[in-house]
Amino acid sequence: MTIGPEHQLVINKLLRLVARFERHACYLSVQGPIRIPPANEPEPDGAVIAGTPEDYAAQHPGPREVHCVIEVADSSLLRDKTTKLRIYAQAGIKQYLIIDLVHRQIEVHEQPSAKEGRFKRSSVIAAGQTVAIAVGSSASVKIKAKDLLP
Repeated sequence: MTIGPEHQLVINKLLRLVARFERHACYLSVQGPIRIPPANEPEPDGAVIAGTPEDYAAQHPGPREVHCVIEVADSSLLRDKTTKLRIYAQAGIKQYLIIDLVHRQIEVHEQPSAKEGRFKRSSVIAAGQTVAIAVGSSASVKIKAKDLLP
């Protein structure tokens, strides 16, 4: 699948935020694998992960270490809203963001229900609003949605 220019723009915008995550003892992984037992290793567009990259020299981070998964969605929107949402909820990923390029909004999914394969709380953030990206169990980094959307 080819990455379009808007998709790449959003990835580059995410990279601008690296220092904001590092202040909270975590880092931003871009298009790197995360471990979802028993045998899945998706490569989300972004993931906020506890610790440093060096902490994962022996194995990829798993659900306990992943504070937030971020998918940038245009042609993949349906899959990101269904299949990937279910996979991340079942794994217990604490927060799942879909940066929706089609509708120019950000979906925030929280409180995973592993048994049901869904998130109990979801909201939509418009360009003029602020999104809180999880960087710990109760901490977040607040980002203006316009700083993530194309």
